[in-house]
Amino acid sequence: MPRLVDGDNLLGTWPGRSRAAEDKRALSRGMQGLLVRIARALNALWKRRGSVFADRFHARALRTPREVRAALVYVLQNARHHGIRLASMDPFSSGAWFDGWRTKLAPATGLPPILATPRTWLLVEGWLRHGRIGLEERPAILRGKGPSGSASAHRSR
Repeated sequence: MPRLVDGDNLLGTWPGRSRAAEDKRALSRGMQGLLVRIARALNALWKRRGSVFADRFHARALRTPREVRAALVYVLQNARHHGIRLASMDPFSSGAWFDGWRTKLAPATGLPPILATPRTWLLVEGWLRHGRIGLEERPAILRGKGPSGSASAHRSR
């Protein structure tokens, strides 16, 4: 469940969800609690028991404009990451409210805004150094470690 953290706001794909987190521990506990609630509800709906989510929540600070842009592409174009072919943006993302697309889209009308206003330089304008996001872009796939010790990203085709 990808999310972007901007100061103390979470920006992401669940409508109306914005939670202040004073530190990493509070953020992690909040996300774990949310995942437990969702898992319990899904298990009740499906009349089953057991794990619903394969991964646990983890946080990593994004420090560069390129990292923030890659995270935005991942959050907004996650369906493409999973091989789903779309003519436009992922309809289950917050893309309708995002104003950083390369192609101008009609604004989301009749829908309440679900994104908090970005407050850090990286999310307001820093990521734009690497260009607006195209509707056809796919999230990068991480393949091992690069020479600097950080994971290197490669685009899948």
